[in-house]
Amino acid sequence: MSEFITNLLLGGTSGIIAKTTCAPLERVKIILQTQHVSSQITEAQKYKGITDAFRRIPSEQGMSTRLLSVYFFRSICRSS
Repeated sequence: MSEFITNLLLGGTSGIIAKTTCAPLERVKIILQTQHVSSQITEAQKYKGITDAFRRIPSEQGMSTRLLSVYFFRSICRSS
């Protein structure tokens, strides 16, 4: 296997692992930081903390994954 292909596969795999780990944490952080400014969210709808947000977000907003695009983007960055 050539060095380019190896770097391509390793870069894509590391990108998937990093994004899969960090994206949910980042999303919860942003939601918790900005929910108090929104006039559309009532007090009852606001998240009470990190645990509440992690429990409610998947059921209320769904889980969207972009692993394929992340894989190719990270692969290209690592191989270049």
